[in-house]
Amino acid sequence: MSELLRSAAIRRIEAATMASLPAGTLMSRAADAVVDATASLARSLEARRPIVAWVGPGNNGGDALLAALRLREFGFAARAIALDAQRTPGGDAGEIWRLARSRGFPIEGAHAWEELLSPAPGRPAAPLPPIVIDGLFGIGLQRPLAADIAALCERIAQRRWPVVAVDVPSGIDADTGARLGSSAVRASVTVTMIADKPGLRTGAALDHAGDVRVADLGIGITQRQAALDGVPPVDRGRLFDREQASAAALARRASDTSKGSFGSVLCYGGAPGMHGAVLLAARGAQAIGVGRIYVGTPQGSLFDAGQPQWMSAASDVGFGRFDSIAIGCGLGDSADARAAVRRAIAEARALVVDADALNAIAADEALTDALEAKSLDARGTASAANGEPLEANTQTLEANAQPLAARGEALRCTVTPHPLEAARLLRVDVPRIQSDRIGAACALAAKLRCVALLKGAGSVVATPAGRWSIVDAGSPALASAGTGDVLAGACAALLARGLDAERAACLGAWLHGEAGRAWAREHRTEDGLSAAELHEWIRSVAAGLRSAEGFG
Repeated sequence: MSELLRSAAIRRIEAATMASLPAGTLMSRAADAVVDATASLARSLEARRPIVAWVGPGNNGGDALLAALRLREFGFAARAIALDAQRTPGGDAGEIWRLARSRGFPIEGAHAWEELLSPAPGRPAAPLPPIVIDGLFGIGLQRPLAADIAALCERIAQRRWPVVAVDVPSGIDADTGARLGSSAVRASVTVTMIADKPGLRTGAALDHAGDVRVADLGIGITQRQAALDGVPPVDRGRLFDREQASAAALARRASDTSKGSFGSVLCYGGAPGMHGAVLLAARGAQAIGVGRIYVGTPQGSLFDAGQPQWMSAASDVGFGRFDSIAIGCGLGDSADARAAVRRAIAEARALVVDADALNAIAADEALTDALEAKSLDARGTASAANGEPLEANTQTLEANAQPLAARGEALRCTVTPHPLEAARLLRVDVPRIQSDRIGAACALAAKLRCVALLKGAGSVVATPAGRWSIVDAGSPALASAGTGDVLAGACAALLARGLDAERAACLGAWLHGEAGRAWAREHRTEDGLSAAELHEWIRSVAAGLRSAEGFG
């Protein structure tokens, strides 16, 4: 499992490790990791690029400076530019500054950037642009970059200079993936220390982190886990990547089976003018391989001549007869639509709540209460959800987890909001959601007591017990009308095939995101993906999962 650790957990490991090692050991190991990444990048560029270490005042600056010193000793044309070349920092970083000066390695002031970016008249520009080592700020940064530094980041990005970021690109929140101000470093490679960070895998960070490489700094698993003992769930998550998807994939079909062996799904929505949405959800279910697919609307049956195998459901169909239901895709906001949401919550065996059904719940507290009660009926009693929108506290999460663990029951309800729908449900604005996507997903799961799949760049899946995952798949190509409907149907089909809600949400989001990536690679563009073709790409990605229990 690829673990994701927030800053608080990283600091615990770092402190425990440093107490048992000679001073400067971790900094030396971090510098070696940066050297390896920088040298590898230089080789890939087929040129012996000069190296410029951008040195901040803390340990990240020490890592970058030591890496530049070692690269020079290896024959690279390396130099260092500091935010404040006149002030030597304290601690291990200060020792590196003194070492560099003792070896005749100058630490230049910030004015040197102008010479690099805008050579004086009559002075030729460097034949090759440099590789920049970003050692400005690390995981402790909580404020926007200063205006002059932000402007310099933009100038470097405009010139497309390759950048190796130390631990996290400066200006990116290591815990949330949010950009702290108007600008941040755009890295080609990020060498992150000790463990992977959630802030490198979701939100704005996906456009800034580049290729993420984890340097464990020689910290053993036993030492690591001892330091993490007692760390709350919010500070520890996982990256749901291809390896995780292979482990979670459906079992191969046995020969002696029938359509009744693979579940039944009802896709319910499709108000007048929005029939396509519910039909797209049915295509998502089809891609997973569910046994029977039904389509229904509040206005009556709906038939797709292109998919004659799909069965029509009456407007007042009994929701309890299906193995799972996806409700909300194009449902509309009529009284009949809201009544259907109420019935689905009350009757469904397993439920995916999407789109207009989410809007109905956000607008009607009674529906929120009904969804909460539905989950409680399945799991026993639990404490009230935390009132702070983006802070699902540890006590709430533990209380939510206890009945589930005691009874061994899987939660069978999933909500699949995009950021605007999540904002409506939590009574906040979209920037608040995007500033802490993990916190938002955990808050939704705690409030509604079901699995929450917060869609977007680096989709987040959270449970009421406080577990959270970031799905390592996706593409801007998926920013197209109807692709979310396909995802809702796919998740409902995975529920119908017997997966619990957390596993279904993670696997469904990964298949959906990887399908978007595959389409973009094939077409060499992120423009033009049609939701109507997405299900075929999901089917292809699913077929490509090869594991002992994978798709056949």
